[in-house]
Amino acid sequence: MAGKIKLEDLPFGTLNSLSDGSGPSTDRRRTDPLEFLRLSTEAAYGKNTLRNKDTFNGIVMASRVISYPSYKNKTALFEELLVGTDEEEGPSDYNTYAYKVYIPEIEPRCIPKGTGDPILVTYPDVYSDMTDGEIPIPNGTLVSVKYDDVENLFNPRIVAKTGGPIQLANFDPGATASGTFQNGISTTLEDLVYPVFGAKITIQEPSLSIIDELQYPAGIFEPRTQKAVDLLTKALRALRLPEEWAMLESLHYIMDRESSGGKVGIPNYRYRILKGRDPEEIPNIQSDPDQWPEVWKAAASGSVGIYDPVKGTVPPRKGSTATGLGQLIKDNVEAYYPYGTAGIGNADAEAYGFVNYIAQVYGDPDTARSVYGQIGYYKVGDYAWVPESRRNKEILKEFEEGY
Repeated sequence: MAGKIKLEDLPFGTLNSLSDGSGPSTDRRRTDPLEFLRLSTEAAYGKNTLRNKDTFNGIVMASRVISYPSYKNKTALFEELLVGTDEEEGPSDYNTYAYKVYIPEIEPRCIPKGTGDPILVTYPDVYSDMTDGEIPIPNGTLVSVKYDDVENLFNPRIVAKTGGPIQLANFDPGATASGTFQNGISTTLEDLVYPVFGAKITIQEPSLSIIDELQYPAGIFEPRTQKAVDLLTKALRALRLPEEWAMLESLHYIMDRESSGGKVGIPNYRYRILKGRDPEEIPNIQSDPDQWPEVWKAAASGSVGIYDPVKGTVPPRKGSTATGLGQLIKDNVEAYYPYGTAGIGNADAEAYGFVNYIAQVYGDPDTARSVYGQIGYYKVGDYAWVPESRRNKEILKEFEEGY
């Protein structure tokens, strides 16, 4: 059976022959201060390790499809300028691959633990100049990477395959980075959620078919699906909040409860009655999406839903203007949506307002989840996105959600 190589056990210089000259090293960890100063002076006038060297050997760690031209990928830029023939005149679509390559002798970052290791997001994209062979290049393949400007490590390109794929210990070369990493978004990589936050969701398949979704006028983003993660990630990125929140169970739990499964623009149950509407006309407004656009106009104008249940059932409740993924009332919509009440019924605006409200009122989704559906005190963390008057404060929550 073939053995596996541990990347951390590769001696310096195994893949690339680099040395700092003859004699004792100038590394301060291996010399005394006086010797270090002497050798450093000599090194300044000695041989340059990287002089005339612009190509290095490395190992492919991951790859993803790129469907847009990049200034770092000159082939794609010129391909994009090609004019089509006949009636298809204009730019062409161009698909290629971006690779993450580990070059141990010049790589200051941590060794990747797997194809889903978040450290790979920080690795530069490396494109391939090769036009033949296996596409994409398999993970674990030994390749030669050439730099246009080696001093600044600018514009690395794969110019040749030199061996492999090799077997790497604690690393599956056949795996592919999951979820939105394929689109350049980092949130669904393994173990990316910060330890200070709670449980991470497991991505689920949508339960509704495309036909089922069409009945909702503004769409549906079922919690714990990739579609919902992408929507939340986009909102968090726009707000410069931790994108890792998009993978938190606490955030998906709240959105699930508030929006009855991720229904954009869903009205509060109290909107069963609007002014001039027969109370018996709509037994359950939340299950009648055709009526929602009318409710959105009412909510934007401040006209409340009053519910007014059938006598002898449940007690009447105070009117509400709440709508959407986070069930924000009109005042909160104006405060936290990117463009106020015009965003009611818009998925991007509602996701933005939802996470913005969570961030500024509670600090983070786990804190919001800890007091969800109950009255009580909670402590807001010392986060930059929280108003200074609320940081590190005990706050009394005086309402219960879901009622």
